[in-house]
Amino acid sequence: MAHNVEIKEAYRGYVPPAWVRPTVERILSRVPDRYLLGLRTIVLTAAGGLSHDRRRAKTLSRKKKVKVRESWGLYHQKWKGEPAWIEIFVDNIVSWYGRKIRLGLIRDLAIGGSLLHELGHHIHATRAPEFREREDVAERWRAKLMGLYWMRRYWYFFPLVVVVYRLCKRLKRIFGFKRGKRARK
Repeated sequence: MAHNVEIKEAYRGYVPPAWVRPTVERILSRVPDRYLLGLRTIVLTAAGGLSHDRRRAKTLSRKKKVKVRESWGLYHQKWKGEPAWIEIFVDNIVSWYGRKIRLGLIRDLAIGGSLLHELGHHIHATRAPEFREREDVAERWRAKLMGLYWMRRYWYFFPLVVVVYRLCKRLKRIFGFKRGKRARK
């Protein structure tokens, strides 16, 4: 249990990979406490195990209806005295990434991206309300929180990133590339 947020698993006929729960716990352990206030539970589940009504249900995303069974996660706001909670559809995430998900980096990206996006909805609803498109706000929070996580977890990659960035910049200047095409002389 990270930061008093309970992680529940309810798969109903689906056997998740063994790394899913530890990945969620590791990612949550790097999120600042202030962003998790008011969030009680994260439910790891399978879209294939949804009830008939939930499989047919739809949610709004960018003013369009999206089937719940095809989504990667949902944020459920505080309602009727029940605290807020997040639902992550592990089977949809794992099937989309396929064999690439064997790498730890990809696992963090896959599970963390969805989890932190939904956490972005929670932060938007409770801590930092903005008058913008909800999905855009959630994506900005996902990027911010993912950046914090990657800086702490994969700190050893950043010197390499700096070197590659500088090398690309220098090559661009030497060969005169502009916007992906070579400049005409």
